[in-house]
Amino acid sequence: MKFSASLATLFAAGALANPVPQDGPPAGKVYVKSVKANGSGCPANSVQTQFNSEGTVLTLLFSKYEATIGPQSKSRSDARKNCQINLLLSYPAGYRYTVVGVLTRGYADIDAGITGEIVSNYYFSGQTEQVTSRASINGPFHDQYKKDDKINLQTYIWSPCGKDTMANINTDVRLTSNNQQAGGLLTVDSIDAKFDQKIQYQLRWRSAPECPKNRRVVDPAPVFEGIQTEDSSAELAESSLQLGA
Repeated sequence: MKFSASLATLFAAGALANPVPQDGPPAGKVYVKSVKANGSGCPANSVQTQFNSEGTVLTLLFSKYEATIGPQSKSRSDARKNCQINLLLSYPAGYRYTVVGVLTRGYADIDAGITGEIVSNYYFSGQTEQVTSRASINGPFHDQYKKDDKINLQTYIWSPCGKDTMANINTDVRLTSNNQQAGGLLTVDSIDAKFDQKIQYQLRWRSAPECPKNRRVVDPAPVFEGIQTEDSSAELAESSLQLGA
């Protein structure tokens, strides 16, 4: 079985409370340096990545991202899987950005007595501040789910000054059971229509006078450079879980 995750990178040029286009980086000055995936749900050689032609969607194709529990499970470790996505952007000095929303879709096939949990953790490398969200699914449940995180304005974590820093999103799926005879499967992603799953990154920008505008090093060639920096004034301050198609 193959699995997939689509990461739609929507770059919103804006200030903290009232986004306006001129606060974002100039068009053509933001690009993706690298994308990495690590974890028990995405071991080496099990993930493929690709960008769409518009520069709005990054797709990751997984082959091993699922948690299982019950009589058919081979070990206890199968009940919990994770995948950490590291997105490294290059952007002009004098700006900072933050992740404001992530959309996760997946499929749960769990019996009565089993609980599935989907956890998302957002942070920048080198910083202690983190934002975490959790959603639970109680069995019996045999259908799709959608977890929509919209990070509250007061909890934004901004990228540091003076360097291109990894934006990290660690997705974690786990199963627990109080019924030894029950079984369960929880995926984070799939290319099959029934198991379709995707994660959408939404980013917000602001000008940062406190950040010096000189670059310390010459940037390497981009992995992908068709990134847009359009304005978005959407209110993003909630997390929700939708069960079923």
